[in-house]
Amino acid sequence: MLGKNLKDLRIKKGVTQDDMAELLNIKRQTYSAYERGVSLPDVTSLLKMAEFFCVSVDEILGNKQETTPSGQSLPQKTRDLIASYADLSEEELDKVIEYVDFLKTKRNP
Repeated sequence: MLGKNLKDLRIKKGVTQDDMAELLNIKRQTYSAYERGVSLPDVTSLLKMAEFFCVSVDEILGNKQETTPSGQSLPQKTRDLIASYADLSEEELDKVIEYVDFLKTKRNP
């Protein structure tokens, strides 16, 4: 699961195994072993990859069950919405926030 997730995230981001190895300061063969499931990355590498791919370590590990601060599971529609923010610019994110605020004011007159 971990290896497939790493490969899928890497391909989606459009980077090579060499790029990932450079990011993690390891050999390409070592990174390739992660994707093949032959070895596991250390915690520091997992954190770097999560930051690079803009996902949680849980998602890299295969646990896509995101929760609210109170521990409740997020509905799939909400998770999809959050995932769609990943490739928005800062300006676009600001517009989304403005629109959400607008919707909230219309809900509570």
